[in-house]
Amino acid sequence: MPWPLADSVNDVAEHLFGEPISYARRLARDTWITQAADRADGTTLTGIFDAAYQSIDMRGDGTSAASVGPKVDIRKAALSFAPVRDDKVSIAGVRYSVNRVHDDGRNAWQLFLTRIG
Repeated sequence: MPWPLADSVNDVAEHLFGEPISYARRLARDTWITQAADRADGTTLTGIFDAAYQSIDMRGDGTSAASVGPKVDIRKAALSFAPVRDDKVSIAGVRYSVNRVHDDGRNAWQLFLTRIG
């Protein structure tokens, strides 16, 4: 289902808050697929990064669990592949590993990250 209003809001948010991202996926021991921040077609891979995203998970028994950590939102159309755990992301010179991937339901991926360098 298309989300034209969500796409319009994402356009504005990405323009205001988007940061260049380099993205890499390991295919085999020494083989990687990469999408650099400045791509060959002249476009830039961008995402909305939050260094201290707060997540609260409500459980069925009334308890909750909270966590704080880095997260980046990337439009699905920006990547030529679906992100998976252990992919690598570089934002502002800091390297991260993808810890969890969530589909936001509105044409974007939420990538929960772990800092690795």
